[in-house]
Amino acid sequence: MIYPGSETSGIKALKSGWGVTFLLGWCGWLAADELPQESLRVGGDAASPPFEWTAGDGSIEGFNVELMRLIGAPEGLEVEFQLGSWPETLAALDRGELDIVPMFVSDQRLERYSFTTVYYYQTHALFSRPGLPPIEDIDRIGGLDLVVEARSFAAGELERLDGDSDPELSSNTLEALRTVVDGRADYALLAAPVARELIRRNGWDIERKSVPFWPRGYAFAVRRDNQALADWLQARLATLMGNGEFLELYANWSERLEVGSDYSPDYVAMVQWLLAATGAALLLIAAWNLGLRRQVAQRTRMIREELRHRKRAERQAREMSRRESTTGLANVRHFRNRVDRLLADRSDSARREVMLVRLLDFDSVLRSFGYQVAESMIDGFAQALRETFSPPIAYLGRGTFAVFSETGNAGQQLDALEDALKRVDVLVYPRFVCGSAFAPDDACDSTGLMQKAELAMAESQSLQRRWTPYVDSLQSDPMDIRIIESFRNDRIPGLGFAFQPQLELPGNSVCGCELLARWNHPELGELSPARFVPLLEGAGLTGKLSQLGLGEAVDVSSALRALGLETAVSVNVSTRDLLEPEFFHRVAALLRSRSIPESKLKLEITETSLLQDRDAVRSNLDRLAELGVTISIDDFGTGYSSLDYISRFPVSEVKIDRMFVSRMLASRRDRSIVRSTIHMAHEMDMSVVAEGVETSEHLDVLREFGCDIAQGWAIGYPQPRAEFVELLRSGR
Repeated sequence: MIYPGSETSGIKALKSGWGVTFLLGWCGWLAADELPQESLRVGGDAASPPFEWTAGDGSIEGFNVELMRLIGAPEGLEVEFQLGSWPETLAALDRGELDIVPMFVSDQRLERYSFTTVYYYQTHALFSRPGLPPIEDIDRIGGLDLVVEARSFAAGELERLDGDSDPELSSNTLEALRTVVDGRADYALLAAPVARELIRRNGWDIERKSVPFWPRGYAFAVRRDNQALADWLQARLATLMGNGEFLELYANWSERLEVGSDYSPDYVAMVQWLLAATGAALLLIAAWNLGLRRQVAQRTRMIREELRHRKRAERQAREMSRRESTTGLANVRHFRNRVDRLLADRSDSARREVMLVRLLDFDSVLRSFGYQVAESMIDGFAQALRETFSPPIAYLGRGTFAVFSETGNAGQQLDALEDALKRVDVLVYPRFVCGSAFAPDDACDSTGLMQKAELAMAESQSLQRRWTPYVDSLQSDPMDIRIIESFRNDRIPGLGFAFQPQLELPGNSVCGCELLARWNHPELGELSPARFVPLLEGAGLTGKLSQLGLGEAVDVSSALRALGLETAVSVNVSTRDLLEPEFFHRVAALLRSRSIPESKLKLEITETSLLQDRDAVRSNLDRLAELGVTISIDDFGTGYSSLDYISRFPVSEVKIDRMFVSRMLASRRDRSIVRSTIHMAHEMDMSVVAEGVETSEHLDVLREFGCDIAQGWAIGYPQPRAEFVELLRSGR
């Protein structure tokens, strides 16, 4: 799992690292040994955003900083960050004054340090002032007036490629860029993401003068004499990649980590000139070729040769029409025709298999490294498929392949495919998922088999599983389709809302209610919210349901005010609502239209809503809270339950999930969870609603714990509006 420095080259180390990580992510069985120390000293460059930097207030921030905090969090480790110049940081690691330093993986460094799995890839580029020419040939770097960061990967690579070069050395990337700005060097050779971030922050007029090159893996380095720490760190990193926490962190930083596509005006002009010159040359060649063909046409003795050439070209064209140009594999049309013929030629009942294979990292590799690297990965994977399976094999585009097996055992040959991939020279190791459908059990033609294999492959991707066979449960229920169609076309007769009362504690007065969707469909019958609400979420239709709920809440509040009764009404809203820029305006306009006090409306959101596009969600929630609307976290304790997320948003109420409340009389652990949640919420100036209150004993315990509001069958069942209004009027 840790790269053995003397046994592999840098590229093989990268492939090995990705392969191990992806395998661990699928299997999820790796468990970290106990760390033999109580704190970690992590080093880095003080001016290397977005990876790590020291902010103006002295705090230490960055992607690597947050990743190390995630790694140490389950153990409760004290993580101390020590940032300085890059040469000082490497020297401190060598002296044992630091435990961990994130850095590029290289052959020289593999001889000195143990590395974890690669968790990010960076490229390098040349940067200079406007007016200086772009550098198209990377081999010319050694002759430039150049500055690089001392002891950096770029400095080592430059020395390896051109031992006679004598670049100016800087203490870090920031100083290298200042050297270019001040005119003390013409070009700076730097890691592209860091340079781009520093240029943006300082507002310097510096341009990138080359295409990205030298893509290398980035990983955590540990001294080779501390193998216990290296093993623990590898295990923790693999766990984060397998459980999705690393992907969530990367998504939050992706806009600043991923390399952009900006080129200098000089470089664009050069490319346009080259294209124009090439076009002119092609026109001259075409003109010359036309004249030649006219001469050939005049000679009778060449007619038969021309006919032979034409027939050969026609055969090649027919063959090319069956092939995909990138890989040379069959295209989808030819694949389907071959599969249908093979199925028709076999009269026995033996199982045959169509398996679809998807490369999970195709889009991210294309964005980060460009078309050439992505195409290389596709071509290498196609080569491994040819070595493992018999034709027909097809490339369907966008990183998806298809395989047909007349013996029905393609899913059992994936270990052989993994072995073939190890023999293919690709920069980024391809991580893939598969799904299979079988004839005649699942379908009898290529169209049906591929459609069902697609469902199985999607299930593999969802469950982070390498291979999944098709089963009938993956197919959509026809009733589900009718539910979605009805809602999409506004055919929703029978859809309404029930009102479940909420009781103020320690008193016994009804202080509010929650709106719960109910749908008695005239054709489909009584539909459970547990069935139609997830369907609407998946189809992106929850906005309509939320709008109906908000309209009902405002309408009932207005009716109660007319009777001299006022109470808070809670409405569930979805993540899609919170991501909608106009959501705040719609809610505010709706409240103004009926003169409803904003404090009488509560919006219930789930914890997972806070994980989506935090800027858009926070913008809506902040403005709603300023308006006076109460923001409540629903089903608290069943989602991510991150106090960090909750503390960053204007949440004023939490609702403890019914699962904990209903079991607290019999479970000491659930009882402790309820009590500690109430105490924590009060310490954060939030009120608490307990759901699932079924008996008077539940009420007694909640009063003892100091809970603010109770909701459940012991208070009242979900009821029609008229019954709820009567409940308020009676004062019960």
